[in-house]
Amino acid sequence: MFRIIFVLLLASTQPVSARMYQWVDPDSGSTQLSGKPPMWYRSAENGPRVFVFEKSKVIDDTGIEVSDSERDRLRQRAFLQADEDKERARQKILQSKRFDAVLKQQQAAKQAELEKDKPSREPIVEEDIDENPPPPLVTEPSKLEEMRKLIEDWEKAQTDKAKGILQNPQGK
Repeated sequence: MFRIIFVLLLASTQPVSARMYQWVDPDSGSTQLSGKPPMWYRSAENGPRVFVFEKSKVIDDTGIEVSDSERDRLRQRAFLQADEDKERARQKILQSKRFDAVLKQQQAAKQAELEKDKPSREPIVEEDIDENPPPPLVTEPSKLEEMRKLIEDWEKAQTDKAKGILQNPQGK
């Protein structure tokens, strides 16, 4: 099911041919980038020089003089393009929210199905808990003594080994 949603999401996306506008802020000297044109772009008012990039290529440079009619056409087209880009982005956000809602609905249904299939567990009643459990079973005395003897022998061997190392640290 997730694959279907992913394929639908992929199919609905269109290649982005967004424009980028670049200029240098005269106050700070920093380079500015924006997906929409600055207000002075190709206007009669002077402003910082603007480079327009589309698909990694410069498609306009306000440092190049153009006729008034061409300037008006470029300006109008730029602001219309920015509005179209904004609307496409809004549509993608809405589509993403719809896909997200469908996905959440499917996950909730799947979770409800899993909960329905779980066996019910009866609650533990306090009376069922034994506060004084029986002591562990004691093995026969001969086995217990045999284990104690093995542990004592091992501890003695370790102690003797450690004493030998301390008395003769060079291994001489």
